[in-house]
This record gives sequence, structure tokens and C-alpha cells, in this order.
Amino acid sequence: ESAADLEEFHVDVSLVMRHESFNSSMIYEVFARNLAKCEKLRRLKVFNHAIIRGGISTYSNGFLRALVPAIEGGRSTLEEVTLLIGNSPASNRTSSKEIEATARDLFAAILSLREMREFNLQLNLASSPLLNIFLRACEDVRRNFGSLPSSGSIQKFTLSCVLYKVPDGVPDPLPAPCSLVSCLALLGPHAAGLRTFMIRAPSACWDYNSVSALQGLLSNKPSMRQLGLYFHGYECTSGRCLEYILGYIRERENCSDNLIHISGLECYNTRFDEEEALDRYHSRQGQKCLSYDEKGLTFKARGNMVSW
Repeated sequence: ESAADLEEFHVDVSLVMRHESFNSSMIYEVFARNLAKCEKLRRLKVFNHAIIRGGISTYSNGFLRALVPAIEGGRSTLEEVTLLIGNSPASNRTSSKEIEATARDLFAAILSLREMREFNLQLNLASSPLLNIFLRACEDVRRNFGSLPSSGSIQKFTLSCVLYKVPDGVPDPLPAPCSLVSCLALLGPHAAGLRTFMIRAPSACWDYNSVSALQGLLSNKPSMRQLGLYFHGYECTSGRCLEYILGYIRERENCSDNLIHISGLECYNTRFDEEEALDRYHSRQGQKCLSYDEKGLTFKARGNMVSW
């Protein structure tokens, strides 16, 4: 009964999943029932990730399933959700259908929260389908609601994918990524209170439609000061990415609380004045904000900027 008043819950599942067995399912069922009784739960942080022999990243699918009832029951109370999930289930008895069903139900429940202020999701990707399942859940929510049900309250949204490098000559085990378009569109004009947005995803997730959605995400955000876009070598042949990013920066160049990090963007067909405008920005200490390397364009800024 004392747990019914619990408002914040942080858990590291790594020690449990190292010894997952048949009995784990019963433990997770008990946990699911108890967590669902926490009707005042506001903040949930789950570290569901372990590195086993050979550097393989794993997670507990059973524990993810156990979270679903509590999240579904907390649609009017949960404000912050943070999940760090490994690459593959620790138990080799988990079927692909179970993996997809668990992740689909979990992500749908989170995205349907009505009072969510902060959402942080980190996925470790080597061969995991979890990113695509999340992006399809975004499509479903967009189809059903048009925008996040928590658009009026959401202040922070981060999606970070840790990408494992594949040795030369070895086929990429990752499934072909889905587009980011629905994820970005969920945070369009309706999410006017957004303050922090960061996305780190495979370059193949970016396409013409997701770039169009990026424009909506960067517009009508008077409070947004922290922006992180990690493109991982995406080639924007239209030049629109640079146009939208420059528009965002120009609106905030005199803001002292800026934190901007853009990287890995290959731009083509850009107008000279747009690229030149970005090149003129310096920090208050005189350092250039714009640089280039083999991965593409990088723009970093902290605090207000000076255009020389």
C-alpha cells in the first residue's frame, strides 16, 4: 500500500537479466501488478541494458512487458519517461513476434500519455528492430491523434540510437530503417512549449518527407533553446535542411541559453548566401561555429552568437 504513493521510480535491470530463467516471468508478473498500483507515479527511468560476453548488448523483454500496465494506467499522471534499451533480448526463448508485440504496446502506451513533459529513448542498434517498431508506433499515433496527446505539455524529446560499426565486407545486419517523418510530425506546430529536441538516428531514416517535417518541428517553438540533430552522413540534395536550420538559428542568435549541435549533414544545391550566413557565426570567444569533416557539416553553439 505504501508503494501506491510512489511518484518516482528508477531501476537498473542489468543484474536481473544476467540470470534470466523460467522464474523471471513470474517475477515480472508480480512486478507489473505492483507497479500498476502506483497511481501517483510521475517519473519513470529504466536502464534495461547489459553487455555480455563478446560485447553483445542485451535487454529484458519480460521487463519491458511488465512496464506496459503501469504506463497505460498512468496516462493522466506520468510526466517523465526515460528508457535505455539494449540490442537483443537476453533470453533466446523470445520469439520475434513477442519482441514486436511488447515493443509496440510499450511505445504506443508512452506516446499516448496526456501529461508527458519529458521523453528520452536510447536504443542500441546492431540488428535490433526496435527503432522501426518505435517509428511505426509514431505513425499509428499520428494517424489516430494527428499530434502527440501531450503536445500541450511536452518540453523535452530525445531519441538516440547508438550505432555499432559493421566491419568492412560484412553485410549490415540492421533492417532497412523506417522514415522519421511521423516522429518529427508529432512535434509540429502544436508542441509550442518544446524546449529541448535531440535526434540521433541512421542516415537512411531521413528522406524528403522527414525533411519537410523538420521544418514544422523547428517552427513555432519560442521556448526551444536546445537542439541536437545528428544526421550520420545524410545527403540533403534539396538543400532544405540547411535552410530550415539557418532559420532556427537566426531566430535565436541573441539568446544566452542556446545549446545547438548539428553534425553529419551533407548539403547540396544550397544557396551561397545560406552557407555563408552559417559560416559567419562565431561564439562570444571568437570561435567559428561551422566546420566540415569527412562526415559533412558540423555546427556547434553554446550561448549567444556573433555574426561577423
